Amino acid sequence: MEEKKDRTTEGNIPRQGEDLSEQDKEILAEIDREDMDEMDKKAQDALGADEWIHVDFTLDYDTALEGLKLAARMLLESQRSLQTVAFGIVIITFIWPAISGGWRDPAILIVGIVIILACIYGIYAAWHFPKVHRLQNARKMADAQTPWTMEIFPDHVMVREGDETTLLEFTNKSFKCYDSGNVLLFVYNRLDIIIVPKAALGEQEERVRSVLKAKLMAKYITIGTGAVRFWDKVKNRFGKHPGKDTEKENNPNG
Repeated sequence: MEEKKDRTTEGNIPRQGEDLSEQDKEILAEIDREDMDEMDKKAQDALGADEWIHVDFTLDYDTALEGLKLAARMLLESQRSLQTVAFGIVIITFIWPAISGGWRDPAILIVGIVIILACIYGIYAAWHFPKVHRLQNARKMADAQTPWTMEIFPDHVMVREGDETTLLEFTNKSFKCYDSGNVLLFVYNRLDIIIVPKAALGEQEERVRSVLKAKLMAKYITIGTGAVRFWDKVKNRFGKHPGKDTEKENNPNG
């Protein structure tokens, strides 16, 4: 990481801080800033003169569980909901044939019951076992007390978990950040996650969030308590327009 801070610029320009007057430094900084787009300027302003942010943290049980729940909600809930719908369709499809055919041939009734029970178990497994795994993984994370380090630079985020280091470049299309409740959730390589507790950010929280928002833009997603979930999207798609419901709430006499 020291190499990152001590690197030289192109050409014969000396290292930052060596043989440069304050006026020269200001001129070079202004030249660099002219080449930045607006998002990079916002990120630089948030980073400030230090040009990087360093955070150390560990994960407790509640924070780990909150991050894992958020990951399941953002990455897997739609898939599991579609599986539930598919199993439900199969159940509905086989109920009547199993009942009506069972009068003529008991084997049809038995096969129908087996298929229906298998689908019910599939729905149960799709929601229950991931929950059990989340609880187990959250406990493992909390018990391990592994030291984490996060460093944010103008062009990337470096995260260390013990001896393992992960480099997350802002230009990486798979790198997203979900901001919800007490955690920041980094998602990369589609399903890999890193949970960062906001409590560990302290006074740097606003700086961290500002840099991530500026660099990730649409890939920085704030999830509030009123966020629209999968089933809400289904209701809005096939039910009444949400704007009409809101209008009625605001005008009960109308």
